[in-house]
This record gives sequence, C-alpha cells and structure tokens, in this order.
Amino acid sequence: MNMSILFPMERVFEYYITYLFKKFSDGYFIKSQDKSYFLVEKHKIDFVIADSLGLACGGALDEAEGVLSYFSALRWIGGTSLTLSHTNKEGKLFGSVYTTNSGRSIWEIQKSSTEGDNHMDVGLFHRKVNNTAHQQPLAFRLSFEDEMVTFESKDPMDTEVVSDTLSASELVYQIVSREGPVPRSEIADRVAAYMDRPVEKVAGSVATAISRHLKAARIVELDGELAIQALFKSLEDGEWTL
Repeated sequence: MNMSILFPMERVFEYYITYLFKKFSDGYFIKSQDKSYFLVEKHKIDFVIADSLGLACGGALDEAEGVLSYFSALRWIGGTSLTLSHTNKEGKLFGSVYTTNSGRSIWEIQKSSTEGDNHMDVGLFHRKVNNTAHQQPLAFRLSFEDEMVTFESKDPMDTEVVSDTLSASELVYQIVSREGPVPRSEIADRVAAYMDRPVEKVAGSVATAISRHLKAARIVELDGELAIQALFKSLEDGEWTL
C-alpha cells in the first residue's frame, strides 16, 4: 500500500508525523515531499538541483515505482529542476527505463584526462529532448592551477572525449559543419581517425549517416562535396559559391 503525507505545515511537525508512520507502519511505503515544497515556497526557489537521483528516489533505481514517484513529486513542487544520475556499464542511464522516459531533456557528461596533466576536458552531449531543438555537443577544459580552476570553452572535436562518445552519424555532421565543404570520399577516413577504428569498420555507418543527413537537409552536396546548407548561396546566374 502506498500512502503520501502532504501536510502544509512546519517541517518539525512533518518530520515527527513521518517518523511515527515509519515506526509503527512497517507495511507501508511512506514518502514525504511537502518539506521540499515548503522550502521552495518559503525561499522563492526557481531552480532545484537533486544530487543524485538514487538518493532522491529513496529506493532502488531499477524499480519503476520509486522513479515515477520522484518525477511526480518534481512536477508537484513545480519550477525548473536538474537531476544528476549515473550510467551503467553499458553507458546507459542506470535503473528503470522510466528514468529516460520521464526526463524532458537529458545531457550526458563525459570527461577525458591523462594522469599527470593539470587539466581535464569535459564534454556535454544532448541525448534526448521533448520540447525544444536538439543541441549540439559542448566541451570545456578545466585547468587546475595554484588555488585556482579556470574554465575554457573548447570545440568538442578538439578534445579526446569525442572518440568514445560521438556516434558515426554525429561525427559526420560535426566534421561537415566544422570543416566543410569536405569531399564526400574523405568523410569515412576522417570519422575512422576520430574513432580510432579501421575505415572498413565504419564505412557502412558513415554512408548511412550521410544519406540520412542529406535527406533531412541538415547537409547538402554539390559536386561531390558536403557542407551545411547555410554555407551555400545561390547566385542569379544559377551557379553556387561559398
């Protein structure tokens, strides 16, 4: 049986009631979310950060009930929220599929660093979105100096993070948008170099990615070269230029 305690009252009394239910009702799952709502209302908080999902759920992440209850509580509290979570060995969000399904916008964060370096590259990759445009990857370099940490914006393609994170399709678009126009015949070689894999292992995926990008008009082809559409403009005489 699932019971919720939602008393609009001071936190001390709420904690006391919750404690009594937990002590004398072992067969019930008790959740108390009004204390969070109380703090949000009292301090006029517009942005809530939960670190992490596992602790916020109060239960196993691989069970739908805890995950769904957490996201329901977030919507009830209102406002904008950021929930931090972790990935499993396969690189996917740990736990129930409802974690991915319930998220409105999901970013994956990856880091790359070498032992002995005084810096670390961090990449952000947009994996899911419901109500806005899909965002391009972002990257930053964190440099650790005496009593100071500096942040520097980087091109994701200039970091080591992309080799383990971006798919062949994402790499095709990044290469074309960054370096275009690029001869179509050279794309597979460049993708293979970024992924540190033999060309023959990625050629099929690259060919499929190019076809899909062309069909979706994300890139265009002219005389065997690929570029993003914004780079081309039509002249009055019907010729194309950059």
